[in-house]
Amino acid sequence: MRFTPSVHVLKRRSALTLLSASIAFASGVAVPSFVYAEVSSVSVRYYDVPAGALAQALNTFAAMSGVYLGGSAELLSGKRTLGFKGEYSTTQALDLLLLGTGLSYVRGKGNSVVLIDPNAVSTDENGITMSPLLVEGQQNRTEAGVQTIGLDEIEAMPTEGGNLTDLLRTNTAVNYSRDSSDSGSSASLRPDEISIHGQDYYQNAFMIDGIDTSSDFDPGSSGSGDTYNDPIGPTNLSTLSGGSPQSYYIDADAIGEVRVYDSNIPVEYGGFMGGVIDAKLKRYDGEDSVFIKYGLSKDTWEKFHIDESVDDGFDYGDTYDGSYTPEYKKQNYSVTAIKGWNDKVSSTVTASRKTSRFLQYYTSLSDDQRNTVYYDDTVDNIMGRVDIKASEKLDLGFSLKYSNRYYTGITSTSFTSPFTRTHEAYGMSSDANYHFDNSKLTVTAGFDRSMDTLDSDYSTYSSYLPLQKGENTYFEGGYGDITQQQDRLSLSTKWAHDAIQFGETDHRFTVGGFNPYQCFLQCGWGYNR
Repeated sequence: MRFTPSVHVLKRRSALTLLSASIAFASGVAVPSFVYAEVSSVSVRYYDVPAGALAQALNTFAAMSGVYLGGSAELLSGKRTLGFKGEYSTTQALDLLLLGTGLSYVRGKGNSVVLIDPNAVSTDENGITMSPLLVEGQQNRTEAGVQTIGLDEIEAMPTEGGNLTDLLRTNTAVNYSRDSSDSGSSASLRPDEISIHGQDYYQNAFMIDGIDTSSDFDPGSSGSGDTYNDPIGPTNLSTLSGGSPQSYYIDADAIGEVRVYDSNIPVEYGGFMGGVIDAKLKRYDGEDSVFIKYGLSKDTWEKFHIDESVDDGFDYGDTYDGSYTPEYKKQNYSVTAIKGWNDKVSSTVTASRKTSRFLQYYTSLSDDQRNTVYYDDTVDNIMGRVDIKASEKLDLGFSLKYSNRYYTGITSTSFTSPFTRTHEAYGMSSDANYHFDNSKLTVTAGFDRSMDTLDSDYSTYSSYLPLQKGENTYFEGGYGDITQQQDRLSLSTKWAHDAIQFGETDHRFTVGGFNPYQCFLQCGWGYNR
């Protein structure tokens, strides 16, 4: 059944309203489920709407006609229009715009118009009943303890490091480590640690496309160990102290949506934790596109606030551990390609690199000489996604992930052996969503491998007793090479029934299971004398 009524009551909209229309159709998350439209006072206009993604064409149409269009953004996903050119009434233009998309529209209250999927609309004595799909977004936004950060918000948000935790600064339940506000270490590319509602930062779960990608390499010590110096303690050579709760230092340019659960955490996310950060890679939005970005940050563009007690030491970068970085240069490069191969298959891929280089000074304990050392910090990312519309009811998705941070340093002013440390992860996952008439079954499976490695120039370190009383013991050398590896196999299922209404309350039923399997490997080589 198709609804294409004529619209006779015409009213002019302001420029501010037209801007709202563009924003509404650009976002796939923040659009309300029912947004009505009013049409311009000119009955016939000249239109030139090119073929392409329907969401973009609707924004063009809204700007030309003065129409404030709306509806569920879910309806626009993956749809394209043939475009049109010429003089038409508003109704004729809207019919041409929707031709071949399978969508239509109906008149609402106050001579307004709402876009609909006619296959998901029924009529009875109470009027028009919309598909449950149209209210799914609204239900998600009203969940207690959940924040959804959509693509438009991600792209508009200024982020210092361009990583996942930087996107959470608008959430009042998220607190950052004290080091994150330390202007003395601006050159580091390591993502900040976060605490949700005061819980330990290693109690959070980091998800990518529904797969748990948290790291279990002693994350509780990361606040003191993951720095440019002393990557391991000489009394404990069996482990790299200072891992990170995140296996992947994912670039924000690869993310299409982030859901933050700071309370009321669904049972499918496992046991007790501080919170859940569930990131989804970018999806095809109906239009082929390529985005190339370059960013540059320098110390000369930043103003530092340093305590007087350390003012001289900061000005001269008089450290060796990266805690003072008065001179630095950070750059980031990223390329994102989005492609729809046909009506059923689409893909996205993002490749990025972030670099930081800075100079440090230190006074060696062995010869009491002031020395210089250059540090390099690099984060590489490759994230890809393929989506397949296998049938009207079955959707398939495949995700590929790779992330690697590697940086150089020296052990200390005593053990001056240079080292390179890496925090690397790669993996793949798949998800299948089958839509029944009143429920949805989701099956997700994945494999992830994360590795922390230390590559030192020297595999021995020596100690020399003082010749005279009161002198310090002198050390030299390095700690050798160490590798830690974590493999994780994940399989989860979830069946969710549509909301069932009893009186004025809605009830949802969800059944599922999660079965993670992890394997750890540690090895090292060093010599002490």
